[in-house]
Amino acid sequence: MTHKDVVRYLCIVVAAVLCVAYLYLPSLGKIAVDDSSKIVGLANQIRETKEMDQEFDRVIEQMYRENPEMRPSASERKAEALRDQADAIEDAELDRELKQWLHQYLGKLRRIKQLVEAQVNGSVEPRG
Repeated sequence: MTHKDVVRYLCIVVAAVLCVAYLYLPSLGKIAVDDSSKIVGLANQIRETKEMDQEFDRVIEQMYRENPEMRPSASERKAEALRDQADAIEDAELDRELKQWLHQYLGKLRRIKQLVEAQVNGSVEPRG
């Protein structure tokens, strides 16, 4: 198994765990307030993460204004852009594979559900 296969396998496992968590934790999309009246929940965490990213970008730009010699060169920016492109291509492929796997897995789960319901309703004899 190559490193890339291991990464794909781990991503699939993480995606499956996230899907299960989404199904069993319906409050993820809701906002909650903790004891100190602070808003908590996934939506708030995403907003806070975006705000931190924006603050990081502002700090970096300020650093570059104060120290222009630290700004990446044109070739470094181009290399970073190419790395970002490569990452996007790999992410799109992984996303496609995950969607395909999840589609197949959900089909199996639906079939299991049908079999269990049929057995509960007495229309299928249990297999030994």
